[in-house]
Amino acid sequence: MNAKKIIAPVLAFALVIACLFALNTITAPVISENESASLLGPLAEVLPGSGNLQEMVLDDLPAKVSAIYEDESGAGYAVKLSTSEGYTKNPIELALGVSSDGKITGLQITEYPDTKEVGDEFIASFNEQDSALAGVDLVAGATYSSSAIKGAVEEALAYMAENGFITAGVKSDSQIFAEMLPALCPGMANASGILQLTEDSTDTLMIASNGSTAAAVIPGDTALLQIKNINGDFVTYDAEGKIANAALCDELAAVELSSTASRDEGKIKTLAGDGAELEEIALDGIYNCVTSAFSVTTPDGKYYAFGTSPYAYSNEVMPVYFIIDENGAISKMTAPDFILFGDYFSDYDLDKTAYKEGFQGITGDTFTEETALISGATMSSDAVSMATKAAFEAFAILGGAN
Repeated sequence: MNAKKIIAPVLAFALVIACLFALNTITAPVISENESASLLGPLAEVLPGSGNLQEMVLDDLPAKVSAIYEDESGAGYAVKLSTSEGYTKNPIELALGVSSDGKITGLQITEYPDTKEVGDEFIASFNEQDSALAGVDLVAGATYSSSAIKGAVEEALAYMAENGFITAGVKSDSQIFAEMLPALCPGMANASGILQLTEDSTDTLMIASNGSTAAAVIPGDTALLQIKNINGDFVTYDAEGKIANAALCDELAAVELSSTASRDEGKIKTLAGDGAELEEIALDGIYNCVTSAFSVTTPDGKYYAFGTSPYAYSNEVMPVYFIIDENGAISKMTAPDFILFGDYFSDYDLDKTAYKEGFQGITGDTFTEETALISGATMSSDAVSMATKAAFEAFAILGGAN
């Protein structure tokens, strides 16, 4: 075989390889830079003045913090966040910038699966805030998503403060007590622990939109929180959640709350059956979503009935009714609408008769979230679950006293 015929293709192949190598040498840094810009672009944007961002090696990051980058020039930190606590439960991805003195320099949403927009004003409200987030309010109509975003930012800032990256901000008394309220007074919050308040509520006077309860912050050297229920009962807490002694403040005394007995009596009487006689019971010591209570006398015996007002889809009140026997077991339960806006939502599985029968015989000790589950209707399920727990709690308080 002619040597020239062999050498020529080899040289050509070598030339191609050399060209490709040269091309890769030239373009690789550009490609790498573009990929880096795509990855770090939002992070650099939320931290103005940053130079070279270097990912910190941290093995104890909280669940919602994907990564923390430190700027080598000292501008601060850029943080990647991810939360699945929004409306759709799909990940919301965020880029957060925090200056070296602990102030937020920017926040961007990089991935948003929810249908209800939180709006530019909400995102902008984070700017210049410290870890207290005193000026960040949830968005009406998008409370799940805005709460998820705020929660992710809070988690990141708390971690950074605890680990000495930034100085923690100081929360106001109103903030501290507002965070305590869902646990102290479940009637004021939805199943996700987000307060549901009337439009005329303020930082120091909070009124539940279902009319169940109201709370007031009493300022002073030792600030206090007072909560009042429908019955006019009230309880006072200090900032550590311990019960304190104080007279009912004038601001809270002026708030008028009323039971839903007029709304509920007819429905409960129908649920109880022919011959049932109802007598309203005062809601002594009840601070959950039970908004009416009755003793029920039927030919079969004595029962207790509860009208509840939990928050369901769009945080609308979804009345749910229970009749509980003297042994604390559910005899009957119902709701006018288990699925709010049923004409709009159709992707759920619910045999109403079988669903209601599934509650019969259940007690506070045997109830589980599975009993309340409506496939394809998470918020309705959560509302029924909250209402059921509230009814059992009310029975435990009122049943033995009547």
